[in-house]
Amino acid sequence: MVREAVGGARNAFLRYFAHVFWVMKIRVLADSVVNQIAAGEVVERPVAVVKELLENSLDAGASAVEIEFSNGGKDYIRVEDNGCGMTFHDALLALERHATSKIQAFEDLNSIQTFGFRGEALPSIASVSQFSLKTRSTKESFGTELFVDAGKLVRKAECGMPVGTRIEVSQLFKNVPVRRKFLKSDITEEAHIVECVKTYALAHPQVAFTLIKNGKTLFRSPTCPTLLERVREIWGSVAQDLIAFDYSDNCHLFGLVGKPSISRSTRQEILLFLNRRPIENRTLSFAITEAYHSYIPEHRYPVAFLFVEIDPCEVDVNVHPGKREVRFRNPSEIKECVMKAFGATLEACHPQTAPVVDSTVLLEETPFLAQETLSLASHMTTPVRETPPIALNLPINLNWRYIGPVDDCCELFNGPHGLIIFNAHSAQQRIWYERIQEEFAGETVSSQCLLLPLSLELAPILAPSFNKKLAFFEHCGFHIEPFGGNTFRVDALPSWLDPSRGERFLYDMAEFIYQGNFIDQKPHVAYEVMARHAALQTLQEGYTHSPEAAIRLAEALMHCKNPHTCPRGKPIFFELPQSEINRRLGL
Repeated sequence: MVREAVGGARNAFLRYFAHVFWVMKIRVLADSVVNQIAAGEVVERPVAVVKELLENSLDAGASAVEIEFSNGGKDYIRVEDNGCGMTFHDALLALERHATSKIQAFEDLNSIQTFGFRGEALPSIASVSQFSLKTRSTKESFGTELFVDAGKLVRKAECGMPVGTRIEVSQLFKNVPVRRKFLKSDITEEAHIVECVKTYALAHPQVAFTLIKNGKTLFRSPTCPTLLERVREIWGSVAQDLIAFDYSDNCHLFGLVGKPSISRSTRQEILLFLNRRPIENRTLSFAITEAYHSYIPEHRYPVAFLFVEIDPCEVDVNVHPGKREVRFRNPSEIKECVMKAFGATLEACHPQTAPVVDSTVLLEETPFLAQETLSLASHMTTPVRETPPIALNLPINLNWRYIGPVDDCCELFNGPHGLIIFNAHSAQQRIWYERIQEEFAGETVSSQCLLLPLSLELAPILAPSFNKKLAFFEHCGFHIEPFGGNTFRVDALPSWLDPSRGERFLYDMAEFIYQGNFIDQKPHVAYEVMARHAALQTLQEGYTHSPEAAIRLAEALMHCKNPHTCPRGKPIFFELPQSEINRRLGL
């Protein structure tokens, strides 16, 4: 019975499968469906529309480009330029798939010198929006106006306009509601558009850029004679810490190198350009971080703008739908050139070493940042409210006898059972970390008012999410107010934070917030992030080797709740027993 039932079920399944197999037929998809599928690869979000239209303007030889958008680009995007424009016939062809003026044969893919070359952008954008194109070529005395609604050409007519092109995109993804539903908030989409325009403006200082959001001009940058001038106009104060370089070997490299005194917690401000095209490339990014490895602390990243100019035959840009990733023919040569260029530039700038601070400063039974130690009086209008000191009950009897330094950060002790190797930097971090945690555990966090407020200028992509967390920072001892655009005014800092490190600390917090590593709904998580990061920054304060400093540091460590590991979980000290020493020496 069971065998017959199983056999019958199998035969029924086979009959159903055969029916489905023979009934289903291969069909050629309609052009509208094809365009919408293609749009899913080319137009992922509003910033992709801005990028494609901006690249077309630059390929057209424009010397001025104006970009306007509203509601994060979801409702309206306009890109207008004074480039060469198109004739009536060319404008109609531009809306056809794979119609382009930039390549003619397959061999042209080996020497691409323009941003666009596939002929996919305009038809893809027009298929998922209300699309308006106005253009005029120098060859015609009249302009052309085309209006497309969700891929259907509704109107074509002549119009009056100057030479150039004006494209307006409204109601993006109007006929693809699923895609529109998955877009991020207006603030997030806006930040991506601003970052995109800034990147292309940096790559083309000879072109004037204007960016308008909801009728308000975000920035207007005329043509600039140098790359540094463009950075100064758009990035502001960071320009004063950049050094220009120019290097030629197997390829031509130029750009701006950040001084070792400035660094970031992410690679976000390492911007790469290949023949003026913004790209992402792990080989180049790794080469830059390697060049900086002896100049900035571990897990920190430089600020760098690298331009690579190379024969188009030596690189393949047709490996990614968004053309952001590229493949070099000889990546090892490019990497070597980048490391040489950055290494020579960093050597020439002779960065000053970090100031050396005696470790005993951090271990005195005083409030977190004693005024006489850090000279905070010059920064404050009101005295710091004292934090109750953590009782160390020094000295305690460790039965450790100091022998001497092992290297720049380690000390050697003779303990009751053998030799002890002690990492002074990790010990400093643990002590500082637990003191900050103790401060957060109280009802209030003491603050220090600054005589000269700090001006914190964030990247456009970081500012919106940071602005949402200002109330939480207020609870943590900060006083921060928006100061227009992407700038914030900082009037007060927690007493445990040195004002000289305040701007950098807050910039890092803004990056953590943007990455989702800072959850203020769970205060203990946010406190943990802030305390750990503040403690890790003590690595840059240096350490003075002396028997007194080493002993006091070890004694203070023993009063911590967890004296065995640093905030990153690495061991602070270990003991090599006398029996193990005897065994290794054959005694």
